[in-house]
Amino acid sequence: MRKNPDEAVLLTTITGRTRKQPMPTPVLFEALRRPTSGHPRQWLTLQPGEQCPTATAATEPREVVWTTVWPDLTGAVIRFVIETDGPGSQLTWTLEIPDHPVADVRRATLTRRIDELVNRDLRLALGQ
Repeated sequence: MRKNPDEAVLLTTITGRTRKQPMPTPVLFEALRRPTSGHPRQWLTLQPGEQCPTATAATEPREVVWTTVWPDLTGAVIRFVIETDGPGSQLTWTLEIPDHPVADVRRATLTRRIDELVNRDLRLALGQ
C-alpha cells in the first residue's frame, strides 16, 4: 500500500509489469512525463471512455506518476519506474487504486490496455 500524496488516500497495487525498453532512459522518461506533447511523434492514442492522463509527479529520470486513464477509477494512478539497462531501459509500471474491489476480468483488461499503450504504441512511435 502506498499513500497518494494529492489526496492522502491509501493506494493498493492491483496490477503491474516490468519490461525492457530499447530506448534510453532520458527518452523514455520524457515521453512518459509529457505523453501528449514534447516529442516529434504522438504516441498516446486513447480509446472511447478513456481520458488523457496528467503527470502528477516526476523524479528525473527515474519515476513518473500519471492520473488514471479511466474516469470510473477515481483516485487511481499509474506509476512508472525507469531503470537504465545497457543502452536501453527497464520499465516497471503499476496501477494503484484506492481500496475498492476490481473484478479479475477488469484487472486483466486494464493490464492489457496499459501494456498496449506502453509496450506497443510508445515503442512504435519512437521507432523501436
